[in-house]
Amino acid sequence: MHRAWATRAGTWAVRTALAFALIGPGVGGVALGGDRPARPTEMSAGVRASLPAALLDRGSRVGDVTFGAASAELAVARAVSPRWSVVAGGSYGATVPTLCGSSADCMSSLGQSAMLRAGVRHRWPRFGRFSPAVDGTAGHEWFSSKLSDDGAVSSRHYRGWIGAITASCGLSRSERWIVAPLLDLGIGAFHRFNLETPSFAVSRPVSAVHAWLSLGLRVTLAI
Repeated sequence: MHRAWATRAGTWAVRTALAFALIGPGVGGVALGGDRPARPTEMSAGVRASLPAALLDRGSRVGDVTFGAASAELAVARAVSPRWSVVAGGSYGATVPTLCGSSADCMSSLGQSAMLRAGVRHRWPRFGRFSPAVDGTAGHEWFSSKLSDDGAVSSRHYRGWIGAITASCGLSRSERWIVAPLLDLGIGAFHRFNLETPSFAVSRPVSAVHAWLSLGLRVTLAI
């Protein structure tokens, strides 16, 4: 029952983001292929700090193995109308372990978090120099945690689907440069688990819904 509920919840989150990404440009009378901005391509780089929530596996929460993640991201967006763009990007970062006995073990216990996502971006009307926008994206996520004790390392690896909504408000520094704080909520479902220890390894399917709440800063170049 738990697995069925987790699968349905994770599927709903990803489908919601995909629906926003696929049909969003058609709502509100905005048609693809309309007039595009003078600078239709945007390339961005950013950083974000993320806090975990919900389940890692049955009986285990993401917060049991990490306090959070610090990530760097790259993305590119291409305008298809005055208000809509298609966007794709990825992020990669380190996860901070909750358990470690020494500073050396803590450094060896840093985990990893990586995501690849694609979707759409909707720009709201500008307010002076401010440019609010919201992204709806979906993609794949890889997450790993480690536990190091006097050189003996065990690691857990998870992968699955994720959907996210990202709100940002850009401040135009010039005609081409935009700096934007962002708030991101990602909801996903892991479907594969791998455990590696010095003595054995385990691989099995899982079904666990989890979430990441992120705050970050994005710098965008319009070209």
